[in-house]
Amino acid sequence: MTPLRQRMVDAMVTRGFAARTQESYVEAISRMARHYHRSPALLSKDEVSAYLLDMVSTRHLSYSTMNQAACAARFLYAKVLGFDPAAFHVPMAKSTSTPARAFVTPGDRAPLCLLRPPRLSHAAHHPVRHGPARDGRQPTAHRRHRQRR
Repeated sequence: MTPLRQRMVDAMVTRGFAARTQESYVEAISRMARHYHRSPALLSKDEVSAYLLDMVSTRHLSYSTMNQAACAARFLYAKVLGFDPAAFHVPMAKSTSTPARAFVTPGDRAPLCLLRPPRLSHAAHHPVRHGPARDGRQPTAHRRHRQRR
């Protein structure tokens, strides 16, 4: 293990990173070093940015993979090597997917819990029965909640 890799692992252990995160970060930095055939400590910010761009444009890797490599590079350069994050900026991709959201107007009577599927543990304790809405307009699902004792 190189001294730089050992410093990076020690810094991650000190900060309480999960073992899988440590493996992912070390692997991401290792791939970047192999790409340029030299130590990551000798790379410029333009080379790091070019490597991240190459990941998605040439090698067609996902943005999440690129972001993981960017986070690893940010950690290495800011926390391990002590570079100023403002001077050595490592770009990240914006999130390309947004979570599905249900839009409810004030006139809608459907509770928000019915707009997404319940958790399995929640469904086991609160069975759903179907029936007419209170105002009789359209059928809705009602939950029977067990009374606490």
